[in-house]
Amino acid sequence: MYEEPKGPIETLEEDLEKTIKHWWMFLILGILAIGVGIWLFFTPMQGYAALTVFFALTFLISGLASIFVTIFNRKAIPAWGWNLVSGILMLVLGVILVANLNLSADVLAFYVAFAVMFGGFNTIGYAFTTKSLGDNGWGWNLALGILVVILSIVLLLHPVFTALTITIWTGIAFVSLGVSFCMLAYRLSKTNSLLKK
Repeated sequence: MYEEPKGPIETLEEDLEKTIKHWWMFLILGILAIGVGIWLFFTPMQGYAALTVFFALTFLISGLASIFVTIFNRKAIPAWGWNLVSGILMLVLGVILVANLNLSADVLAFYVAFAVMFGGFNTIGYAFTTKSLGDNGWGWNLALGILVVILSIVLLLHPVFTALTITIWTGIAFVSLGVSFCMLAYRLSKTNSLLKK
């Protein structure tokens, strides 16, 4: 039987409902982010060294995985050549970063800054989403999202910080992001309870 395709509003509503139902995922992410931030506070030098190595290996492993997946699934992937080139470039970048961890340390500062910034903007977006659903506490999520974005800008403007300073700022950013995710999870769980009534 033919089903009329869903409009953008219906699709958006379904996505919002799925997000609200899976509020616990934000709680888990928040707790993990807070844990990483606290660990960075107590072991700044080891923490940054570990972040640098992990960062470099991520590119290396992602590049290899992308190459293998593309080769074995080339018949099912349209324009698979671009995926292969992307995987090779990522692999080469990973090799360069693993071979030169000092470069990895510099690049990591920018990577973390942009990742945290994305999380901050994501939190701001969800704050307005919960506002549209009638949540009176959306302002707290908005404020925390803005704080996370500001901290990410600090990281971007000072890439030459020592490893210790970068680790401390990264720890603060992770804790802020974790708290914002936990608060968002709490708000979404309340909204989910209201929708079930």
